[in-house]
Amino acid sequence: PVAAVPVASVRGVAAQNVVAFLDDGGGQVLMLSHPKNLVRDTALFGPFKEQGALGPRQRKLKVLAEEILGLKIQTGEHNPAEDALAALRLYKLHQGEFEREARREQNRNAARSGKKRK
Repeated sequence: PVAAVPVASVRGVAAQNVVAFLDDGGGQVLMLSHPKNLVRDTALFGPFKEQGALGPRQRKLKVLAEEILGLKIQTGEHNPAEDALAALRLYKLHQGEFEREARREQNRNAARSGKKRK
């Protein structure tokens, strides 16, 4: 089945972080459950957003893959493995920034709840 390919690729990184572009609800479709603080979502990553008239806007994985990686994806039939690989490549290219942004978010959440994280 088509869904088995991205599940296997996501489970490969599940020990640490899940890298995904979940704009289409892919995580729910694949019945994946992962702690929110370990998810790295290309749709929510600040540097990948574009400035719109009403503030930052999420960009489609297809656009990010072409602009940043030079890859043309989603040109025919939907290929979840291709999407997963593009999301993973985007993450790996900007891993340091993704992790700094995730730490800042965790610290903000901890401050709200009165706890401090390292």
